[in-house]
Amino acid sequence: MRNEALQVDEVGRLIHDLLAQVEEADPLTSEHSHAVSLWCSRIARRLSLSESEVTHSARCGLIHDVGEMKIPAGLLQAPRKLTREEWTVVRAHPALGEEIVGAIKPLRPFAATIRSHHERLDGKGYPDALLSSQISLTTRIVTVADAFNAMIGRRPYRLPLSPHDALDRLAENRGTQFDPIVVEAMIEVVSHANPR
Repeated sequence: MRNEALQVDEVGRLIHDLLAQVEEADPLTSEHSHAVSLWCSRIARRLSLSESEVTHSARCGLIHDVGEMKIPAGLLQAPRKLTREEWTVVRAHPALGEEIVGAIKPLRPFAATIRSHHERLDGKGYPDALLSSQISLTTRIVTVADAFNAMIGRRPYRLPLSPHDALDRLAENRGTQFDPIVVEAMIEVVSHANPR
């Protein structure tokens, strides 16, 4: 039991260290990552996952965008539409994140979700165009939490959507981009937090 506690503490410390690097590289990405982590834990609880699965989902949410440290800040914060070449650079961040986390042995269990958090159920995601059967539940949770928080968050290139409008967009894309069960859990989480 003591060894497990030490391992958990080490994982927490390593994640904290990575987040400090993300914060230094891009405070907006750090802010987004913290929020995504909270949404992940709420969704996972709504889905009645075990506490270890809730923790795993939340930690994946915390470091899902760690690869953005390797992307020029000017691209991430560009107040305009990106060119095709620039999009190619930005879309490399999941694979870069997998490399960063994969190089740190205690964090390797998070690597697959980091790589896959922009995959879609319809196979049109990136970087690997995975089939829905190849996308884990944890990844599906992070994908929904990430998309929702990105839509309601401030961005240099657009105004934030209201939570209601963001939920509508998730619902419109369930079954193609997003897992319907995870979207429903997200709707329930947000509805309970913001009753109409």
